[in-house]
Amino acid sequence: MGIIVPLEEEFAELYKDIRDICETVPDPQTNRFYYRFDYKPIGQASPYSCVATFIGGMGALAAQYHTQQLIGRYRPATTVLIGIAGGVDSEVRIGDVVAASQVDAYSENSKSKSSRHAGIPSLEFGGQVYRPSADLINFITHLRFAFQGRFEEWRRDCAANLKSDLNTQQLSNLMRLGLMHSEPDVFHGHVASGPTVEDVRLTVHQAQSHKVT
Repeated sequence: MGIIVPLEEEFAELYKDIRDICETVPDPQTNRFYYRFDYKPIGQASPYSCVATFIGGMGALAAQYHTQQLIGRYRPATTVLIGIAGGVDSEVRIGDVVAASQVDAYSENSKSKSSRHAGIPSLEFGGQVYRPSADLINFITHLRFAFQGRFEEWRRDCAANLKSDLNTQQLSNLMRLGLMHSEPDVFHGHVASGPTVEDVRLTVHQAQSHKVT
């Protein structure tokens, strides 16, 4: 399995879990590094062979380049991109996992157009839609039912880890404000993706205009 992470601070969270089991592999041509490790899920006989790396920035071109480099070098059967993101869905809370059933690259095919403000053009987003493997989304959809025991164990483990990272008052405040569940949940749905960090109101407008929720 190939794992691509956009930002260094996002990769740091993954690295906490793999630093004692991973092998650091340099790429002499680029001076970048890959981190190889085996991961054995509970109840599975054989482990997954995994390789992870991070890009160091955002943007579709950088993600495409580094994904191609990883695939060309290691030929993984499955490649995933993971990271931290903001959410506009009313059901999603901090710590929840969202798997993209559709990714809308809203900045693709954008064009400049005249604005109401003289001399200040505005950017009209076009968008390009990408869809992940249907079998992955089907598996995630049935995860809580087909693997109920493992799913609940994962939720409990995540909750325990959270309690070790935050004090009781911090957890209480986050849940009181409705920003976090007592245990994380898994969702799937449409995701907006782009190279810029934006005001959430603009992101909502773009998502709704392209039927992305």
